[in-house]
Amino acid sequence: MRRFLTAVLFGALAAAAPTAAQAQYVSAQSQAVVADWYSRFLHRPSEPAALGWAQALDQGQNPNKLLAGIVGSDEYYSRCGSTPEGYVQTLFTDVNGRQPSRAEYEYWGGRLVRAGGRAPEYEVRVDFAYTLLARYPQNWQAAAPVVAPTIVVPPVYNYGRSYGNHDDYEYRRPYVPSVRWDHDHREEHDRHEERDRRR
Repeated sequence: MRRFLTAVLFGALAAAAPTAAQAQYVSAQSQAVVADWYSRFLHRPSEPAALGWAQALDQGQNPNKLLAGIVGSDEYYSRCGSTPEGYVQTLFTDVNGRQPSRAEYEYWGGRLVRAGGRAPEYEVRVDFAYTLLARYPQNWQAAAPVVAPTIVVPPVYNYGRSYGNHDDYEYRRPYVPSVRWDHDHREEHDRHEERDRRR
C-alpha cells in the first residue's frame, strides 16, 4: 500500500513543473482547490510548482492521496513541531475543524508511532495522512472538472414537439419558434383556458 501511494505521489510530483503550454490545460477549479489546500494546511499561497497537483486532479487522481502528499511533507511536519504528537494533533484539527478527543488522539497517535517510530519518514506520514483523510471524508469532489450537459428547454407552448427524430446537431441547437407559430398557439391555449373556466 505504501509503495503504491508513493508511486502515485511521485508521479504527480513529476508533473509539478509544467511548461507554459501545459499550464493552460490545468482547470481553474483544480487550481482553486490546490490553492485552498496550501492556505488551509501550509498557511501560505501556492507556488507555480503546485500546478502539478492541480494537473493530477484534472487527470482523475484521488484527491485524498494528493493531499496526503502535501500534508506528509517536511514543511507541514515542521509546522506541527516535528513530533508525532504535534503531527496528529494538528492534522486531525486541520482536517476536521476540531480538536481530537482523548480516544481519537490516542488511537491515531499510537498508529503513527507504531508505523514510523518517534521520527516517521515521509512515506509513513503520507500513508498515515491518507488513512486519516479516508476515515473523515472531505468534499474534495469539487476538484473534478465539471462538464455541464446540454439541455434543450422547449418553449412553454411547444405542445407535443419531440426531439427523438432529429440528429444530434438539431437536438443540441436551441429551438426558437416563429412569432406567428407562437401567436397561434397562444390563442389556442387561451381558448382552452376560457373553455375550462366556463365549465
